[in-house]
Amino acid sequence: RCNLSRLYTIQSLHSRFVCLKAKGLVVILFHGSETVMVYNDTCRAIRPSERTLMDWEINVNIPLDRARDITPQGRIHRGFHQCFREEIMRHIAPLLPHTDPVMDLWLVGHSLGGALALLCGMYVSHRYPALGERTSVYTMGSPRVGDSDASSALSRGVRLLLHTQTPRDPIINTPPRILGYADNPGQHVLL
Repeated sequence: RCNLSRLYTIQSLHSRFVCLKAKGLVVILFHGSETVMVYNDTCRAIRPSERTLMDWEINVNIPLDRARDITPQGRIHRGFHQCFREEIMRHIAPLLPHTDPVMDLWLVGHSLGGALALLCGMYVSHRYPALGERTSVYTMGSPRVGDSDASSALSRGVRLLLHTQTPRDPIINTPPRILGYADNPGQHVLL
């Protein structure tokens, strides 16, 4: 039985997330990339929706950048970092249970949402180390988010990292390792 005390929904230009607060737990769910097509009156796809194009604008902005505001070590995906910094960070901070020593935090996301959940895990472990020890990150089909130093910092900073994925999902292998990206840290479960 869940004793839900608060529900917040935040939607900005490129990102959407929901925060659920219950006794002893805060869950933040990050929305993934949207693949929506605009159809004409004969039901033929004529172009991707505006939101789909905006999501892909983030996804393909792949150079690795230093991001000291999120993690003290390593470099992370430029597009994911910009989205998190400009659209999510200011909304997340007031929702975090960093002053409550018994509240746990779960960060959950699919695809682009999984990448943002991982960045949020980096942010929490860097800014609120005690909360990082009570933070779990669950992703489904998430792309890689940073280099090996950023991945190591994340794996040391949070309690649990669990990734579910299907073997043929191309998203889990992007961006490629040849560009300096490392696999996301934690346990990987193949479905």
